[in-house]
Amino acid sequence: MHISLGFSAVCLLLLFQNSSYGIDFILAGAVSDHSIRINAKTASDSKRVFIQISEDYNFSKTRSSPPLASFSAANHRIVSFDFTELSPETRYYYRVIQDSDTSLTGRLQTFPEKAKSFSFAFSSSALEGVEHPVFETIREYRPLFFILNGGLFQHSIRENDALLYHQAYDRVLKGEAAARLYRDMPLVYTWQGNDYDGKNRGVKFKGRQAAREAYSRYFPHYPLSDTMPNPAIYQAFTVGRVRFLLTDCASAAGPPSKRGSLMGETQKKWFKEELKKSKSMYPVVFWISALPWMGDKKKSWWAYPEERTELSAYIDSLKLPGLCMLSGGETLALDTGLHENGKKGFPVFVAGALQAKKTSKLESVFNKGQYPGKGQFGIVRIEDIGGSRIQVRLEGRNSENKTRLSYSFDVNLELEDLETE
Repeated sequence: MHISLGFSAVCLLLLFQNSSYGIDFILAGAVSDHSIRINAKTASDSKRVFIQISEDYNFSKTRSSPPLASFSAANHRIVSFDFTELSPETRYYYRVIQDSDTSLTGRLQTFPEKAKSFSFAFSSSALEGVEHPVFETIREYRPLFFILNGGLFQHSIRENDALLYHQAYDRVLKGEAAARLYRDMPLVYTWQGNDYDGKNRGVKFKGRQAAREAYSRYFPHYPLSDTMPNPAIYQAFTVGRVRFLLTDCASAAGPPSKRGSLMGETQKKWFKEELKKSKSMYPVVFWISALPWMGDKKKSWWAYPEERTELSAYIDSLKLPGLCMLSGGETLALDTGLHENGKKGFPVFVAGALQAKKTSKLESVFNKGQYPGKGQFGIVRIEDIGGSRIQVRLEGRNSENKTRLSYSFDVNLELEDLETE
């Protein structure tokens, strides 16, 4: 059952149970200030699966989904439920019930309706089957959500077969350290080359349809902005006065070249329109790009030099004081915006890797430093009490909870210039 949720965050909350019966995992997404969608996968075929939510951990007062059937042949044993008319800034507990089994319980918090201080975490490059303490370190921060900015799995998929993606996702979701993290907060997920096809084949990949179908089946998300068949997965969501733009750096990409396009014309048009709208509506905008804006010429936006120059000029013309890019990679790196040949641009914050096999340093110079390695993540703190100033603080940390790099900036705004939706 699917219900249109409007602006909402594509957030993913995972729970895993080592059992041949009951529920394998649940993914909660499309969280906004008033709604949530939950996907669940059962370990066996079932005619009656329910999800309940409650503001009470003991579920003394609950709302329940209608029963749905879960069958391997029909839906890969994945069912979907929607809850709407929820309260903003409210902690909800939820559980999946199959054959009286209620052992899986998760929790999350709906987003604020208006200006509000909050924090979130992000990183990239996970590796299934490896238990790393970084997940517990992130969990202890209790951020509002966690962004996995590409690299959910690392397999080379060559065929147009959704089952191959199902198998890869199933393997990833068995990591108990990651499950403890996702049990306590939502996860926003977008892919990169590794978890799209493994070979960065972009729009020409013959398995594009299978990748897109598997993504949509597993991960609850709000409507994709691309209306073409087998669309790219770019999307946006809002938290208070902060806008998040998730761009697809994999499935829409053409071959790297001087005149090549990483976004494709349809996504680029959407992105420019979102930026223009944000100028009058959202003081702070985070551009979530799995590919770094700067770095290796073959593994960053530098691989598409003309498109990069075009976007840089457009962003400069809008004069967006609160724009910041958050990227994936195998290193912690931070630049305050001096990356455009000495001209002031927007901050670029790269966070990774969670637990990649190999880590590497980006070729560009980041004026706040760079630390390649695994067990690393970023924390972003938003201080917003509804006035004319919003403070953004960026912190790069490791699994030992040590700060490797940091940077803060203020966004000052004229309140009368801001529109409302």
